[in-house]
Amino acid sequence: MNQELRRARIVDIIMKNSAVKVEELAHELHASLATIRRDLTYLEKQGQILRTFGGAVSVPSSTELSLQKRALTHLEAKNRIAQAALPLLLTSQSVILDAGTTTGCLARLIPNDVSLTVITNGLNILMDLAYQDQIDLIALGGSLRHLNQAFIGDSAIMQLQTYHVDTCFLGAFGLDPGVGLTSPTAPQAYLKRKMAEAANKVYILADSSKFSISFPHVTPLPHGVTVITEKAVDSTTAKKFHDRHWNIVSADEFVDANHEGSA
Repeated sequence: MNQELRRARIVDIIMKNSAVKVEELAHELHASLATIRRDLTYLEKQGQILRTFGGAVSVPSSTELSLQKRALTHLEAKNRIAQAALPLLLTSQSVILDAGTTTGCLARLIPNDVSLTVITNGLNILMDLAYQDQIDLIALGGSLRHLNQAFIGDSAIMQLQTYHVDTCFLGAFGLDPGVGLTSPTAPQAYLKRKMAEAANKVYILADSSKFSISFPHVTPLPHGVTVITEKAVDSTTAKKFHDRHWNIVSADEFVDANHEGSA
């Protein structure tokens, strides 16, 4: 297979599967790992794919990346995760809600009569909570990243340095068990780090589709982080998270644990 045809096949495979590993492409195309890596580097420069840790993902269109469209994907899983996280939010006096669709689901579950301080960089969350009089709603400023309706940048970072909250709920672009929380841009990764540093407890709300995606920019997070996902993960994945001193629980497991704790 010549170079041009191989690269076309790589793009086709990535488009069909959304995310693939270098090893998978090498096996499928009978090429060396080094050759596949060179091809991926070339294709990324051409804007045809996006490199990740150990592989690549397709480049979504602006429509696919819009918050409204992403909110409709894996909706049942996101709602289950939000339901599991709600008791954690309701036992807090102050929280940070990262921009995102799963954190947005959580925000919409907050009862109207709850007195709570909410700090967020998510435009969708700000709009959902704007008319709840009992909530002290604090907007993190900065530049609006239109693709995910999030405010990011130096202004948001400077504001965060003046706050400390009980609980932080982070969304996830990608969650690699061996690497941690990843983001497509450095400013987003850094903002998530600062959010985590401003909280006593940190939870990552991530449906299982995020485990197949890793982006270039990693957010260093402390030990003791808990990942809430919609279903139990396999033992190998769980061990990788535990090796990072993170907890990972399914929504059902988390609900059961909360019930046992309150019994």
